Amino acid sequence: MCRPPRGDMSRLCRNAWLHGFVTEHATYYAIDPTRSAVLALLLLGEDYSGTLIHDGWSVYDRFGQATRQQCLAHVNYAPKVTPARERLRSE
Repeated sequence: MCRPPRGDMSRLCRNAWLHGFVTEHATYYAIDPTRSAVLALLLLGEDYSGTLIHDGWSVYDRFGQATRQQCLAHVNYAPKVTPARERLRSE
């Protein structure tokens, strides 16, 4: 979240997403004002077959050839009661 340092500078602030892409030899950051699939598909391509470590953003489901790992920080903060667990409780 963008917070102006002081005074009314809110017109200068915009929320955005920071995406990080890391290889053995380089790191690339991209700032995107939306969370659409366009950036991921543009940078990785639909045929990406490397490794993705990510949150639960549904866009990553498109990369069927990639090896995927859910980010452990996001797993730790995930809701403890999911709809699937709730169904099991009610059966």
